Amino acid sequence: MDAETVLTPEGFEIAQKEWLESQIKIWPARAFYLFDAGHPCDRFKTWRWTMSEAQRPHDYVLQSIFGEGHLHQPDVYNKLDALGFDIVREGMRAKQWTLPGGAVISGRIDGWVRGYRRAKYDPPRLLEIKSSSPHVFASIDRIEDLRNAREHYIRAYYDQGQLGAILEETEHGVFVFKNKLTGMLKVVPFALDYAYAEAMVKRIERLNEIVKAKIDPPPITYDSGICGRCGFEFLCFPPRDAGEGFVRIEDLELVDDVERRAALEPDKKEYDELDKSVKERLKKLVGPGQTGMLGEFTAEIKEVGKHFKAQAERDTTEIHVVIRRVGA
Repeated sequence: MDAETVLTPEGFEIAQKEWLESQIKIWPARAFYLFDAGHPCDRFKTWRWTMSEAQRPHDYVLQSIFGEGHLHQPDVYNKLDALGFDIVREGMRAKQWTLPGGAVISGRIDGWVRGYRRAKYDPPRLLEIKSSSPHVFASIDRIEDLRNAREHYIRAYYDQGQLGAILEETEHGVFVFKNKLTGMLKVVPFALDYAYAEAMVKRIERLNEIVKAKIDPPPITYDSGICGRCGFEFLCFPPRDAGEGFVRIEDLELVDDVERRAALEPDKKEYDELDKSVKERLKKLVGPGQTGMLGEFTAEIKEVGKHFKAQAERDTTEIHVVIRRVGA
């Protein structure tokens, strides 16, 4: 591509796509990895060992998202340092933990929080750093929000923290989340749930035996958030046809937005019902041209005329209620 073409929107998009696709690599599993230990599908975990050559690569947009995570981590370290935390950063090489049955777990923990200003944590807190979209950032305040999240990849954060804690033989850890839009951080401390973490270890030991025996586990019930992103989906499930006139949509970003829309719908319904109730009550308390005061809000009643040029008899006056926060 020449220098002029690459500076067009179309040319630049092609150049970026080609570069990102060149970064995509798929390697056969040689260990059970800390970051995806909580993946809910036994078949996916097994096929990563036994059928990796058949796995289709993820798309270039997802590759860019993965790259963004690596960019945010150094910024989080720097901000924690500036806030006064004593941080031990991750090592350059992944660690390996060998279980009694021979299964190997590989991965990196992001570090340790040893202290804050003059105070020391005894023992130090295991550190996991995650960057997130604004709506995920807003939805997470306590460790239970990770464990019970709708999205499986967020639940996997909880699993990663628990497995890391039991392997590192520590009872305390902390997630630090970064809002990718605003740069703000929040901490989510957690304690080791020994029974939960031990069950994860037992699952890995079970999967290790399945891999060695070359057994094919059954698929999970289809879930678009899990299966729709899976590189084995074309092998695991036959094409699903809902009948003539139905089109299967593979746009994963659109799928995410539709699922998010469904999650927000109950709040919208509640808002609409409350909005209608509030305005009907205000109409009885505030007259046209007046302004009601409700704490930090004002409410104005306005008469708005609707005029029909060809049918004057249809002219009407509507009463509108305008609610504003003081100073907004």
